[in-house]
Amino acid sequence: MCAQTDCFDDSVFVVRNKDAYREEKFEQRYPGFHSLAYSFDVFVPFVSFGYEDHWRPNLDFGPIAELPLPFFQDGPMAGGKQPKPATLAITIGGILYVLGVIESILGLVLTSLMVTGFTGMLRGKGD
Repeated sequence: MCAQTDCFDDSVFVVRNKDAYREEKFEQRYPGFHSLAYSFDVFVPFVSFGYEDHWRPNLDFGPIAELPLPFFQDGPMAGGKQPKPATLAITIGGILYVLGVIESILGLVLTSLMVTGFTGMLRGKGD
């Protein structure tokens, strides 16, 4: 869904580590966004492939809904004006962020089970 190749337009995914690169020829040196490689890097907990370090979901991308929070207000009352209630914005970028957290937790659990099963530390009741 990015408008520019390799998501350098910061629409869906945002450049996270721009300060480590020089401004000239930035797009030639910075690793482009690849969804499968990013997902694999998020899933595997013990090895860094560099994509999670360089990219993150844009939390403001694709607004879906805005829900009022009835117990919170946006600022103090001033001049007799009623402050507007605070709102919670649900966006596609926010959903991508939550899915990334869930994927990293699943990756941690599944790779830990795989390692313990492979090394023989995981045994059944009869063993």
